[in-house]
Amino acid sequence: MPPKKQTSRKFSKKNLLAALRESGAPLRSKNIYGLFDADAALKKVIKSTLAQMVEGGEIVQMGKSYGLMDNLPRMTGTLDVRRSGVGYLISEDRRQKDLFIHPSNFGGAWPGDRVVAVIDTTRKKDAPEGRVVEVLDRATRELLVRVSRRIHQDSYFCHPTDSRMPFYTVVDTSGIPNPEKGDILSVAPVEEQEKGLWRCTALRRLGEERDLATQELLVKTSYSIPEEFPAAVVRQAEALPAQPTPEDWAGRNDLRRLFLVTIDGETAKDFDDAVYVERQENGYRLVVAIADVAHYVPEGSPLDVEALARGNSYYFPLSVEPMFPEALSNGLCSLRPLVPRLAMVVDTPYSMDGEPGAPRLYNAVIMSQARLTYNQVQSALDGAPDQDTAPLLPMLRDAEELAKLFMQRRMARGCLDFDIPEAQIRVIEDIISVHAGTRLFSHRLIEEFMIAANERVAEYL
Repeated sequence: MPPKKQTSRKFSKKNLLAALRESGAPLRSKNIYGLFDADAALKKVIKSTLAQMVEGGEIVQMGKSYGLMDNLPRMTGTLDVRRSGVGYLISEDRRQKDLFIHPSNFGGAWPGDRVVAVIDTTRKKDAPEGRVVEVLDRATRELLVRVSRRIHQDSYFCHPTDSRMPFYTVVDTSGIPNPEKGDILSVAPVEEQEKGLWRCTALRRLGEERDLATQELLVKTSYSIPEEFPAAVVRQAEALPAQPTPEDWAGRNDLRRLFLVTIDGETAKDFDDAVYVERQENGYRLVVAIADVAHYVPEGSPLDVEALARGNSYYFPLSVEPMFPEALSNGLCSLRPLVPRLAMVVDTPYSMDGEPGAPRLYNAVIMSQARLTYNQVQSALDGAPDQDTAPLLPMLRDAEELAKLFMQRRMARGCLDFDIPEAQIRVIEDIISVHAGTRLFSHRLIEEFMIAANERVAEYL
């Protein structure tokens, strides 16, 4: 028996909503035309009505289909936008797979926003797509834009520096000095005037885009890298002593007379590890001392909470944004030469072929005997020691032997070795040069000792 022909109904917005509700799933436009037995003229009316309803948020368009939001499954998560422009919704429910979002379906959302999306149920289950229908929380409170042209006295046409934000802005600059074309501005979004055009208010002028200082500010602002510490963190840091006191090293091993040295780059300002190698009758002794930050940073304190939020220090060509205030990062917890410092120590004997013995892990007070650079150490190993490295040359030779043993043992274990040169940036009279840094054996020496110390700690734990 042939299927019963569906009776066409008179077109109206009310009847259209009823049809979508009855279907329980999105309908393609051609199916909607069929419901109302639409001729060419009515198809134009239906198409215009659908567009108005989508714009007004009454229905949702999913490709060529239209549906009620109540009839569509939803997903809440974070919008991840790739450099290609496409997006993926990273669900808050880890059991759900990432949902593909076409740029035309972002619904005004920006990269990193917490959003709600509806899922297109008309597509194949193995390739679902979504459409953002609500922005719950903006990830970007401060938008970076590049000035294109002046519209009138205090209004400029700009576009975001982030290529993943394909829209334009009209910026009110009455609160800052008049910018020039190409300047980078930090602005606060106000509202979307029309699709693809946002009205914003200028917060500050970062500077000319070509300036290195402006580029640093651009990166810091784009990635929300904090430039200031909260007041509670500053107060806690300021309350710390200028130097460790004898009370601080009570119960610690006193290694102040041991010839520990730090080896870092020329521009390093904070020194968090020191090493010492001693040739013994049956092998070697390696001492690795790490600054004891935890002594000054109680768990749950403002310093601890802020360090957890930052996660690491950020190094730029012209500046550093440290994980801890300078009183700690460049002061109490920096193993500067000839001043006492608190440290955690991994003290391990090694056989003549680099086999580790039983390590000792303990708290100590140390005093670095020298602040050496990689270039200094390499020159000394190559036969040209200077006044700093000449007295330490026997120890550096022992350290070289032990590091080579460690390398041989790791290679024999089938280790992966990523010998990737580090980019070095130099600024000389506003001329910026970027080149690959030279990788020396002195770099590897410290790397091998840090790996060995971490292995001993891991085995201990």
